[in-house]
Amino acid sequence: MPFVKVVYHGVVMLEGLEYGPEDEPFEVSADEYDRLSKKGIVELADGEDEEDVMSQVSVPVEVSTTDLDLEENVLDKLIDAGFETDVQIRAASDESLLAINGVGKGTLAKIRKAVKE
Repeated sequence: MPFVKVVYHGVVMLEGLEYGPEDEPFEVSADEYDRLSKKGIVELADGEDEEDVMSQVSVPVEVSTTDLDLEENVLDKLIDAGFETDVQIRAASDESLLAINGVGKGTLAKIRKAVKE
């Protein structure tokens, strides 16, 4: 995957390494740029084209909730609560998942594990 040059605002840790000094360009993947820029941590360095970079960002493949490796009763609860894809579940807060009748901390851990795989 091609890399893009970015500058950051504050401290950025990638794979356990601290990058700096601030405003000194360094390289990250397009996906990492997308993730960090949404948090306001980095911006493209001079000479990088936003449209070109964003065209390189991977599009996550959604998996139907019914295809997750979970017990059928848990799948039914998630679907009944309106969670139809793994992307929706990953985006949900722990509190919103725990608000589903019959989902406790143990089930929440299983759900989080299933959507990470």
